[in-house]
Amino acid sequence: MTLQTVGVYAATASTGVCLHLVFLNTCQVETYSDTCIETTGNAQGWQCWTSSVVPGSTLDVSECDTNGKYFFVSTESSGLLDSLEPQCAAPLS
Repeated sequence: MTLQTVGVYAATASTGVCLHLVFLNTCQVETYSDTCIETTGNAQGWQCWTSSVVPGSTLDVSECDTNGKYFFVSTESSGLLDSLEPQCAAPLS
């Protein structure tokens, strides 16, 4: 999976700053990913999605009320996601 787009934009006063991420599966096989975006609104913390993406397709996530920090791991085996996450010392931004 390769990051194709990082968009940061202002939405409305009630939704704050929004983060938009698009990843492309450049692998020859289906990949499994966890993507998390840190939120700053009423529900502060990490908003996360687990996804599977077939070859040549994109993973598209967005969240508003964010500080721009995100966390992403991807693997060819869905069973490896939980063991990969702790290897990242800090969220990406």
